[in-house]
Amino acid sequence: MVCDQCAKVGDGTHGKHDADLEVSKRKSDKKISKLAKMDPGIVCFQHCGPKVFCFLLPQTCPVCGEDLGAANFSLLPFRVPYPFIRASQYPCAVVIKPTTGDFLNDYYNSMDLHIGVTTSTGTIVEFDKQGLRKHRSNHWNQCLLLDQVTLPWREHWDTTLWQVCKQKCWSAKTYSEDNHNCYSFVLTFLVTLMYRNLSEAARNRTMFCEKFIVPRTTAAGKYISLYRKLKDMVDVKDDMTNNDTESYGAANAADPKNVQELTQYVQSLLQTIQDKFQNMSDQILTRIDEMGTRIDDLEKNIGDLMTQAGVEAPDK
Repeated sequence: MVCDQCAKVGDGTHGKHDADLEVSKRKSDKKISKLAKMDPGIVCFQHCGPKVFCFLLPQTCPVCGEDLGAANFSLLPFRVPYPFIRASQYPCAVVIKPTTGDFLNDYYNSMDLHIGVTTSTGTIVEFDKQGLRKHRSNHWNQCLLLDQVTLPWREHWDTTLWQVCKQKCWSAKTYSEDNHNCYSFVLTFLVTLMYRNLSEAARNRTMFCEKFIVPRTTAAGKYISLYRKLKDMVDVKDDMTNNDTESYGAANAADPKNVQELTQYVQSLLQTIQDKFQNMSDQILTRIDEMGTRIDDLEKNIGDLMTQAGVEAPDK
């Protein structure tokens, strides 16, 4: 089974001291504990050969069989950084998530992404087919942080956000999946905010995507692929074992053959993942360009009609 606790290096003993430490960790910070449960806890280490990825640090090296309690590591065990956040814990931030499902289990390149913002109190504000919504839904418990303003800007952030929210154009009736969507709402707000490079990039859809969305989704994609490969191996081994399997048994640490196969897979994956997610970014940029062209054509047609009618266009 996938363990939701942080793997740690042990000395091969299991005494009262270790148990007391574990209890103390659980009681120290309940909020961190809840968030950690979402983190599958991928561990990486290197002992005698290639880097090894696993959910729990095994007692012995899966490559050479040496006891890891007293081993010298080429690379000390560390927890691979979890790239996702809970939106409500990041005030005054721009966040993104899959339109349906979550990143780890459901997201693939062809799926749409949904963007939103948070207030200074962590309330999520988003625009979709249901109109403009403000809530603290658990649907945003696994998302990517695109950017977050500094503390002195929080009051201005809230004020500007409410001003934009009052505009009548953000309703279920005006929503259009192609031309007037979540992306339109967030970019309108960011331009109005006038916050450094974030607002500057928001003036151009393509630039915003290149600077803030693609880098985050590319990095997250590597973690997603690694997690799914590890989970597949764990699920297969778990089906083959019974309930008497020890905590460091096959369900938590793959055998040497499987670990070597996994390591080879990860190495090749890291070399090709950039290309895979580049395809996703190209699709996003193409769609954004198409939307921009449609808007330009619409503005031109409106301008022509106003000229024919003898109506003077308002100042921009």
